[in-house]
Amino acid sequence: MTKAFKNTVITGLQMFMTLSLPGRPSQDSIAATAKVWCELLAPLRRWDDDDIAALQRAFTAVARQATQWPAPRDIINNLDAKVTVSRALPRPPLSQADRDNITQLCANIRAQMQQAQTPTRVPTHVNIARTYDKD
Repeated sequence: MTKAFKNTVITGLQMFMTLSLPGRPSQDSIAATAKVWCELLAPLRRWDDDDIAALQRAFTAVARQATQWPAPRDIINNLDAKVTVSRALPRPPLSQADRDNITQLCANIRAQMQQAQTPTRVPTHVNIARTYDKD
């Protein structure tokens, strides 16, 4: 058993413990539980980097749906599970009418900006001290 494999199993079991699932082992027996899980899962694969990634995905998939403490077979059944990530839907394509409306709106905004008067600037050279001296 590789260190990466053992660490993955331990991390997965810690995840289950954190969820406080019914049927979980006691704190005193979690080390023995990890050893048994490693012994049961180890012969299934070579546990190279791809296999470790699959094991991590399996623990995550089981944890997402677990309502009670899982058995090693739950991990085995999910070894090839892929965790799906929700993504935003792509933008719907714009119709030609929408494009024309956007073009017209932009043209209107440009015209309004060109017609607007330039704001009056306050002279930056005003001597503030002289203003106070006059009072």
